[in-house]
Parts: sequence; structure tokens; C-alpha cells
Amino acid sequence: MQSPVPFVKMHGAGNDFVVIDRRSAPAIEHVAEFVIAVCDRRRGVGADGVLFLDAGDGNLDFRMRYYNRDGGEADLCGNGARCLAAFASERGLGAGGHVRFASPAGRHEATVRGGEVDLALGDVAAPEVGRAFDTPAGSVEGTLVTVGVPHVVIESPDVDALDLAAFAPALRSHRSLGAAGANVDVVTVTGPSSGRLRTFERGVEGETLACGTGAVATAAALVARGRATAPVALSVASGDVLTVTFEGASLRAAILSGPVCVSFEGNYFRS
Repeated sequence: MQSPVPFVKMHGAGNDFVVIDRRSAPAIEHVAEFVIAVCDRRRGVGADGVLFLDAGDGNLDFRMRYYNRDGGEADLCGNGARCLAAFASERGLGAGGHVRFASPAGRHEATVRGGEVDLALGDVAAPEVGRAFDTPAGSVEGTLVTVGVPHVVIESPDVDALDLAAFAPALRSHRSLGAAGANVDVVTVTGPSSGRLRTFERGVEGETLACGTGAVATAAALVARGRATAPVALSVASGDVLTVTFEGASLRAAILSGPVCVSFEGNYFRS
């Protein structure tokens, strides 16, 4: 039996993670297999993915690595980054609740304010508006936005009535998106600066209760199409609200804000 691995279970607006401090945890061999096992909701801890905190260098407080529950690594996870920022701050990293860290998607900063975390994500590249996707159900028009990872944003008159599990897979794996595909975000605009959002995440291969990069991508798509003005407040499947702000009327200096929470701590034993 391998040595027990200490972990903290956290969630950001219902998007849940197993968080591991690799500076002190036992070495984990076969990371992808470990992630699949620990994320199993019946035989493991259960989570949408695993966050690893690695030692930082230079002016970085730490480095973030994120793996989806299928064992594949993703360049970035917005809610995961917010959770890891709170985890790091609680362990004395950074100063005054402010942390600097890096992911494979680049360098980031976050500010922890009690049970809320603001994550600075930098500028969002211009969305590809009005992109057509042919699906078995017919042609769908969407907006392609990359926020560390790619997202296809679709507007729906009633996102709550949509069968997302049936609708999203054809878009998630659309041939025009390459072998990796994209996350799928479906939004209903409810006001000049608000909407209801549901996300089907690649790597999870199903709907999650929230998606941080999806919220930023959706806000960017709505602003670019003139459908909303920032800050944009998005109610996600968990019932929580993620807020996205930009600098001025542009898509510069995106900040993702929302709740984070520690669910429990423990040791994971895997034979």
C-alpha cells in the first residue's frame, strides 16, 4: 500500500477539487491514474479534478498544476486557481491575502477576502463571434473564447430547460476545434449585466456546478456581442454567483470573483 496522501477537499461555487500540497506530500507515481482514482465519487474522495501546489521561485509564491478527473492535465482552471489561492494563503504563502503564482497558462495573481477570492486573469483575446458549428441537431452559432483553455459559448432563451448532456457533446468534440475539443458554456441573458450559466466541461465529460474560466469566457462573449456590460454577474448551476469584471469597456484585465469553501480534510489511502 502506498503512503497516505494528505489532502483538502475544496470547492469554488460548487466546482469541487482535491487539493494536495506536493511540497510535503509523499511522491505520487503515475499521476493520471492517481487522479482518476481519487476523483471517483464512489471509491475515492470524489471531485471534478485535482489541484497540486508546487513550490514557487523568484517572485512566485507557488506553482499550480491542475488535472481533470479523467487524468488529463489542463493549462488552467479558474475556480481551481481561486481555491488554490485560498489554500496557499491559509498556509502562509503570499502577504495580506495576496498571492502570485503560475500555471501552464501563464502568471496570475489572486486576492483572498475571507470566503471570497478575486483571481486576476489578464487580458482576454478577442472572441471569435458568430462561428457556425454543424451538429446532428442542426447548425448552431456560437462564440469561441480562450481563457487559458478554449470555450464555445452559446446563447439560449432558457438554459434551465436545455438537456445539456444531449446538446453539448457534439460541440465539445466538434472537428473544427481540434483533437482536444473545448468546453461548452450555455447562457441565458437575464439583464443588462447578468445571466444564468451552465457548463459542460471537457475532461469531466459532463456538467459541473460551476466553471470559472467558462464564466470569464461567457462574460467576454456577451460583452463582445453587445449583449451585456461589465461587471457581469453569472448565476451558475450550484446557485452561486460568479462575477467577471474587465478594465473599462474592453476585455482587458479580467478578474473572476466568487466564493470558495473548505469541505473537509483527510488522508487518501490507495492500495
